[in-house]
Amino acid sequence: MKISLNWINDYVDLNGVDKKDLIAKFGLRTAEVEDVYELGKDISGVIVARILEVNEHPKSTHLHKLKVDTGKEVLDIVCGAPNVRPDMKVALATVGGSVKGMKIDKAVILGEESYGMCCSKAELGFSEGDKGIWEVDQSIPLGTDIKQVYELEDTIFEVDNKSLTNRPDLWCHYGIAREISAILDRPLKPIVTENLQYYTQNGQVDIDVQSNNCYRYSAMIIGNVTKKVSPIGVQIRLFYCGMRAINLLADITNYVMLDVGQPMHA
Repeated sequence: MKISLNWINDYVDLNGVDKKDLIAKFGLRTAEVEDVYELGKDISGVIVARILEVNEHPKSTHLHKLKVDTGKEVLDIVCGAPNVRPDMKVALATVGGSVKGMKIDKAVILGEESYGMCCSKAELGFSEGDKGIWEVDQSIPLGTDIKQVYELEDTIFEVDNKSLTNRPDLWCHYGIAREISAILDRPLKPIVTENLQYYTQNGQVDIDVQSNNCYRYSAMIIGNVTKKVSPIGVQIRLFYCGMRAINLLADITNYVMLDVGQPMHA
């Protein structure tokens, strides 16, 4: 099981805590830690920029020449992504920055100069197999460092599942947070809950419990769901914890399971 310290920080204030020391204490007091991953630390110089123009590359059938506005200057960028279009906001790795340990330099691609790289989610480390560049939220100002907006930098530690078999209270982030609050002697924040009374107007689900081993089964109807894609913060946390983003409803159920240990289905 992979645990995100950014996620734990939702429930226990980790400000000023030495993360390596905390993970070592958790390994000694609670459960065996198999591995530790420092994610996003090798990303730098990636900012929000806007594509102004998209032109065909004169020597390629699949490359494009872009004019990209960083908020301070307009750069020439050569890009092969199929989904580029004018007015699109993107995550731009600028010259001198780095993406997944790869330094970004000025390049000449088939005779055309390129001063940076428009990034996909996969290139920023929170997806796999992307066919295009990531379209960033239009509300984010140009020139904003992408790591100031999204939690791309995180420490993940992996716990040996066998050592937690007899501790179902630890099968989620909130359970691990409860343990860490005890280790650090810091308060555990309560889970934020929602008043579900509004949804009773949608009617009830007819449930037939066919096993004496099922003590409680809850269901509800939610209508008018039009959004299909999860927020980027949810996608990042799921991917960092070993799950891929699928769609909004599937991602919500997986997120709740990793958060509070409650299996769900939509």
